[in-house]
Amino acid sequence: MALPLIVGPLYMLATMAIVAILFYMKKMSGRIATLVLVASLAVAGFLQWGFLDTTIYLHQVLYGIINGGINPQQAFKVVLILASSLIVGRLFCGYICPIGAAQELASKAIKRQIHIDVKLSEKVRATFFLAFMAGGVGLASLAHFNPFSLVSSWLFTFKLLALIAIVASSLFIYRPWCTLLCPFGLLMSLSSRLSLFRLNRNEKCIDCGACVKKCPTCQPYRGSAMSECYWCARCLKACRHNAIDFATRWQVI
Repeated sequence: MALPLIVGPLYMLATMAIVAILFYMKKMSGRIATLVLVASLAVAGFLQWGFLDTTIYLHQVLYGIINGGINPQQAFKVVLILASSLIVGRLFCGYICPIGAAQELASKAIKRQIHIDVKLSEKVRATFFLAFMAGGVGLASLAHFNPFSLVSSWLFTFKLLALIAIVASSLFIYRPWCTLLCPFGLLMSLSSRLSLFRLNRNEKCIDCGACVKKCPTCQPYRGSAMSECYWCARCLKACRHNAIDFATRWQVI
């Protein structure tokens, strides 16, 4: 039996708060991260992807903007998730999004992965987003290629295979859906540049580069906007000098 859809936003807000507090207290570990990721997949399953289906809601909102008749519920969900990125960056992508959670769990299986250049990633994702925008104008069928909506669709088999392909690719490429294709991820990447809180270097940093080498998206360099940071906590584990803090963006070193 599916849970009430209100569980989605409540789970999102509660989990974000808990994870943020754990990062602030420097208590976030790989084991805790794994538990949260598994919980997100479980909640998504009981919700039948419901609130967490960001791609289809974004598509419907874009369609509504162009053609009139925006659904307030759908618009609220899109705005709420985007607003969260202005506070804690891509924490939603990192721990709440079920597709992101599945990819993150898969990435833990193999230590050495292919690193995609951020500039290439941005170009590919922008191209896919333009196609997605075209879908918002009138090609509603583009939503059928959304790997989120696996339930109650005649394209179930195709979407399930697409999801399996994404997760399998995550064994070798870090979060391929997030970094290359996700339309909502592109918006989150842009808005998270203005995020109030992020992981920053502190005065203990000796520029050893261990955090950047360990980060699958090479984000924690000096002055980074951390727009591709998924809060995986690998940098915290890699730093031997306790030089990474959960802090405001004005505390960037």
